[in-house]
Amino acid sequence: GLLSSMILHIADVSNPTRPGNISRKWAFAVQEEFFRQGDKEKELGLSISPFMDREYENLPRMQGAFIDALVSPIFHLTAEFLPKVSKICIKSLQYNRAFWNNLQNKQIMTTADIKKFLANESITGSNGNKVEKVGDEDDTRSPSPTKKPTENDSSTPSGDSPALSRPDEAIPGIPQNAPHTPSSNRRK
Repeated sequence: GLLSSMILHIADVSNPTRPGNISRKWAFAVQEEFFRQGDKEKELGLSISPFMDREYENLPRMQGAFIDALVSPIFHLTAEFLPKVSKICIKSLQYNRAFWNNLQNKQIMTTADIKKFLANESITGSNGNKVEKVGDEDDTRSPSPTKKPTENDSSTPSGDSPALSRPDEAIPGIPQNAPHTPSSNRRK
């Protein structure tokens, strides 16, 4: 029925409601998928769809538009009858929206520039704690390892920080052995 359709739609657009590092991994993956579609549209001589042209990369604007037009309205509606959605999902959504807005205000638009920013800046995690770079061999950011989550703190030292984890790590929900490039035997 209607409720199951709504929940399926919510699951489909939920990436911006996840902790920052996971949300960004999905944003980077979706953007690359969009670019591949844009490449195909260009190859076929078609007009390139919005946000799908590599030459006009603006991930913060794409994520902001996605959050404002689709994700925020449906999650706020859902929170009216499932209050935990407000406490868990909408809180992360607000942090992630603020992150993308901050990047847009700083004119940090490309994936490469965003990754540089994350590697070089000290930023605040979605739990409100200052997070720092762990070390040169690891591009993850996490709260101090001595800080233990409290009962009211749903963060984990490695899971709730807003920085991008190592690029060789799998995206949650995608098997590690999933192909990283489009397969020629997929439906067209």
